[in-house]
Amino acid sequence: MGEEISFDLNDEIVTMSLQNMSNITVPLIFTVISILVGVGVLAWGIYFLVKKGGYFVGTPERLINYRNGKIRSIDWEQFTGDIEVSGNEKKGDISLQMRTGKMVNTSDDTTSRYVPDFIYISGVSNIFEIEKICRKRIKENDPTPTQK
Repeated sequence: MGEEISFDLNDEIVTMSLQNMSNITVPLIFTVISILVGVGVLAWGIYFLVKKGGYFVGTPERLINYRNGKIRSIDWEQFTGDIEVSGNEKKGDISLQMRTGKMVNTSDDTTSRYVPDFIYISGVSNIFEIEKICRKRIKENDPTPTQK
C-alpha cells in the first residue's frame, strides 16, 4: 500500500517502508542467491538426466566409443573379462572392467589400493547377446599366455 509498517524484531520496534528496506536486505540477498543456486543445480541435473549418451562400435580388434565429437578406441586386450550385466532382454546395462586403473589412498591414508577403470554402457536392447560378443572378443584378444 506504500505505507510504513512497524513490527517487533528481536525485542526492538522496527519501522519499514518501500523506501527503507535496509533491515531485510541481507536476508533477501541470501534467499535470492540460495534460490538461484537451487534452480541452477536442478536444471543441471535435469540436463544430464535427459542428455544423450555416446555410441559404441565393436570391431574384432577394438571397442570404439564416439561421444560429443570425440572418438576413443580401446583394444579388446585392455579388458580383463570381468563383465557385469543387469536388466532384461529388452533393455539392460553392462560394465566392462579394464586392466588399466589408478592407485587410490585408503581412508586412513597409510595404504593405497588399485582401482580399475570401467566402461559403462546403459540402456541397451538385447544386452545378453552383446555380453556374449564382448566375452568372445576379449577372449580372442587376451594377451596372457595360455597354459598347455
